[in-house]
Amino acid sequence: MKDVNFNHEDELSIAIWQTPFLDSPGLVLEQMAVQAEDAKMAGANLLVCPEMIMTGYAIGTHKLRQYDYNDQQNWTLAITKIAQKNRIAIVYGFPDYEKSPVIYNACQFMNEQGEVMAQYAKTHLFGELDRSQFSPGPVIGNCFIWRSWRVAMLICYDIEFASAARTLAQQGLDLLVVPTANMKHFDQVPQILVPARAYENNCYVVYANAVGQESFNGECIEYGGLSTVASPLAQLVQANSEAQLLMVRINKQYLRTSQSTSQLKDQRLDLYI
Repeated sequence: MKDVNFNHEDELSIAIWQTPFLDSPGLVLEQMAVQAEDAKMAGANLLVCPEMIMTGYAIGTHKLRQYDYNDQQNWTLAITKIAQKNRIAIVYGFPDYEKSPVIYNACQFMNEQGEVMAQYAKTHLFGELDRSQFSPGPVIGNCFIWRSWRVAMLICYDIEFASAARTLAQQGLDLLVVPTANMKHFDQVPQILVPARAYENNCYVVYANAVGQESFNGECIEYGGLSTVASPLAQLVQANSEAQLLMVRINKQYLRTSQSTSQLKDQRLDLYI
């Protein structure tokens, strides 16, 4: 990205932890602490983890039921300490048990002070795997302000629905964070749809995927990596299919340049359902 003059809050450095799913929440927290420290040393303000990083994604309802709301609170407390120690914001995916027996596929945005800024439950469930494990979230959610940026979250399959991102864009969205567990053979999502969502909604999109494998009902589930950060004007960076900590810098002045000529001001909302 070409250098320009900017105010401190105009710039964000973002780290994506592209990782295989680990064997236990304890191991996840240990590794998250390492990744947060490495990301902060590299200058990152935000660490983004994949969908359902805390437990794994394709684990089945029986294993999901081995955890409960007390476990969820303990994970939040541990991640609070990681964020505070490293002075870095963290987005992470987890099963939300607060309304048990309903379980949501959720993510949380925790700021660098360890405060939860927002929580979101996945609204669009993908196939038998998602629907057998989770209930759909009831609402798309809202933008919130972090470091003067208007931020929102979606999860994985949600980004494939143009209306989901557009609903957030109509709130003045700057940065859309998308934890995901996108499988191989769906590479068109990071390669085509993520840049398209950034362009058509005049925002940055951060798409953080997993790699490696899990097993569901005897079937091997393989994750495709290709974590991506896209701006309204270009794909800024894309990972390969290996585990890595991906770094990218984004700047609000570039965003404002694009937004000044945005097509959003000309849309005919009266024509749409």
